[in-house]
Amino acid sequence: MVSGDLQACGWTACGWKAAEISARSGLSTALFEDRRLGAREIARLGETGIKHVELGVLPLDLGALPRSVDHRDARQMSEIKRACEENDVRIVSLHSPNLDYGACDEELRLGAVREGLFVARLAAEMGARALVNHFRADDQTRKSIHELLDGIADLPLVLGAENLTDENSIQRILSLVEAFDSDQLGMVLDIGHETGADGVNPFTAAGRARDAVVQCGGRLVHVHLHETLAHSYEPVAAGCPSPRRRDHQPPLHEDGIIQWGEVFQGLHDIGYAGMLIFEDGLCDVPWSFVEATIAFPGEFVRRYRPA
Repeated sequence: MVSGDLQACGWTACGWKAAEISARSGLSTALFEDRRLGAREIARLGETGIKHVELGVLPLDLGALPRSVDHRDARQMSEIKRACEENDVRIVSLHSPNLDYGACDEELRLGAVREGLFVARLAAEMGARALVNHFRADDQTRKSIHELLDGIADLPLVLGAENLTDENSIQRILSLVEAFDSDQLGMVLDIGHETGADGVNPFTAAGRARDAVVQCGGRLVHVHLHETLAHSYEPVAAGCPSPRRRDHQPPLHEDGIIQWGEVFQGLHDIGYAGMLIFEDGLCDVPWSFVEATIAFPGEFVRRYRPA
């Protein structure tokens, strides 16, 4: 995924070589959220050099647009798995749909757990080793997580709890994960979703981004990377065109303000050993995001290597 000259010269930036970033980089299939994901898209990803993907089954409100990935569609799942095998593309993680694990109604909560276990087994069958979830830090969700962990004890799978704005801040998710102290539950860090007490995303603030990563420590099992154009998180409203989003932009966007050097320094300092998943939110121009992801390892090292 990086040019040969950068790999050969051995430049290092923030503890990372371009080849190391490339070998651990992957792309979320969320960039195809405006169409049914199938063999054609997977084949093209393989042709461009993308070797790792996160299968995104998170349903989005896109009006009349088709659902990109339907985890209950056995034919589609078989098509995607076969296409990955044929194009040397590995599914390393799966993003779960939003399930109401915190429902007050016990039947609804138990239904969410049953669906979550179905998704977990599907993830393992597809070859994924991480299942990304939007867990809330409430008592009902904790009960659901206990049941999910019991149900996946025989699977080579880690449940990842992702930070998502104030309600699911890094600190709240870390507290949730630490309370279980399970090898099958960890933190998923999204660098575009966090908001500090001052309303600023710490990953856009010089002198704060590294510390925001380091606080995750050994609980960090997965990361979502993307550029943002605003210091505060601005979630897309239902029905709004994706180009209005300020986050989930191509990495190293010319107008981006993520402190990439500090982010990768923090990952290096905690010995992070997981995947680097670049997650898109601009379904109208997916291939520009792919190109930026492929170029990222070399461009990052070029920009942040010592003078």
